[in-house]
Amino acid sequence: MFSSKLLQYIGIFLFAILFQVLILNQVRLTPLDLSPMLYILFLLLLPFETSKSILLLIGFLVGLTIDMFTNTIGVNCASTVMMCYFRPNIIFSLSSRDDVKGNKPTIHHMGLMWFIKYTLFSVFIHHFFYYYLEVFTLSNSFFTLLKIITATIFSSLLIICSQYFIFKE
Repeated sequence: MFSSKLLQYIGIFLFAILFQVLILNQVRLTPLDLSPMLYILFLLLLPFETSKSILLLIGFLVGLTIDMFTNTIGVNCASTVMMCYFRPNIIFSLSSRDDVKGNKPTIHHMGLMWFIKYTLFSVFIHHFFYYYLEVFTLSNSFFTLLKIITATIFSSLLIICSQYFIFKE
């Protein structure tokens, strides 16, 4: 049982990374030059029971993997670690410990509205750190905030749609 779940998460990891690097990084949306980020879906789908230290380590490794393929020198790594750091707080601000016990963080287990809120908050945190680290300045903050909001919407829609079309239960 444990090995089948581990294999499932390895498959999701490989799919998310390869799809991100080979396809989504080639897609540019809007005049803001945005690329939707699906790879963070892997972090969103990790079990609720994942300890914070393991979550941070996995976030670091996922971000580092993307950074190696995209030549972004730690931007993805820092952003995924920050998202993983806030993930438990987001989960428990949206639901009680009893709600998450024995469930998975998916649309099929937690419901559409829960998953939309969870995805929007998590993706916003990731993108906030990602885009501010990318520009590394507070000048043009309005433009950067516009990029963050637009990218959050695009990435969240992609993640939510993937729950219905790719990860059916």
